[in-house]
Amino acid sequence: MSNFSNETLFLLTNLQWAKIFALIFSLIIFDQVIRYYTQRLIGKFLRSANLYTLNLDKKKLAKCIGPLLAFLLWIIALPVIGLPSHIHHYLTRFSNILLTLLSVRAAFYFTDAIGHYFSHKALEKSPKFDDILIPLLNKAGKTLILLIALVFIGESFNLNMKGLIAGLGIGGVAVAFAAKDSLANIFGSITILLDKPFRIGDNIKLDNGLTGDVIAVGLRSTRLRSLDDSIITVPNGSLTNANINNFGMRGSRRLETQILIDLNTRAEEVSLFCAEIKSLLQKGSHIKAENFHVYFNNLLPGAIEIKLIAFFITEEGAQELKYRHQLLTDILKLTEKLKIKLANPLSRLN
Repeated sequence: MSNFSNETLFLLTNLQWAKIFALIFSLIIFDQVIRYYTQRLIGKFLRSANLYTLNLDKKKLAKCIGPLLAFLLWIIALPVIGLPSHIHHYLTRFSNILLTLLSVRAAFYFTDAIGHYFSHKALEKSPKFDDILIPLLNKAGKTLILLIALVFIGESFNLNMKGLIAGLGIGGVAVAFAAKDSLANIFGSITILLDKPFRIGDNIKLDNGLTGDVIAVGLRSTRLRSLDDSIITVPNGSLTNANINNFGMRGSRRLETQILIDLNTRAEEVSLFCAEIKSLLQKGSHIKAENFHVYFNNLLPGAIEIKLIAFFITEEGAQELKYRHQLLTDILKLTEKLKIKLANPLSRLN
């Protein structure tokens, strides 16, 4: 047995090969055990913390943690195998690179899970609370993780990462000048994050005429969905100096319209009609009671013009349309009740 174990096969002895296969088999079992208990612990934690609504993929998290811990044990156990120094050196270097990649995958998942958690908590407070902050921090965190991973991988290849970082510092001015537009966009995203001129879902209009709903804010650009359902990409650097008209932050939405009634309507009927419309507005809980106007505004050929200005208490465009429909329908019913005859809209053009 001693002679058989010391026989060489493909650069290693039979004993060394046996140790490698035994270690791999043990780590496969260890990986499966870690995956099983990780899923159970995560499920128990989510239930105890009332976070089961997060819908986190427990299997995906277990697939990140299990291989990571198993590979870490592989690196720790490598010296026990007793490999030749040159083989041990290259195998350790290759193992460190794979461990770094597995760590990046796990870190990415944890970053997404944390972002998902804070998005869930923000949703409980306000539908638009920090919709920009959380995705930006998520992307920034992943970028930082990648940079750290590149440093470790570079060290595994015996690259002088400290000298490289120092060289980047010396050449920072040239790099900054060459990438000034990219840096402007990054600082623009920071400005958007701090000032919060808009939120995800807000309808905005820029001073160059671009109009759309904000659907995403990245490190480089902000994306808008236009009225014709196309995607407009706006560099964040240009947004820092732009005049932004944010329709989504309006506390109320304005209705201004003209009601044309028949020219033969008597004066007291006109006054009564205006008074009844004011009564409708006062009863509406979604209308600003102190800020509406209903007046006999003009005499037109063939028509009397009554001007109506009101403000709906809502930030949503769809809700505004619903309130408009309800109010105008009530006014039509009022004309039927008071027997007020509406005039031909074309009479105002004569």
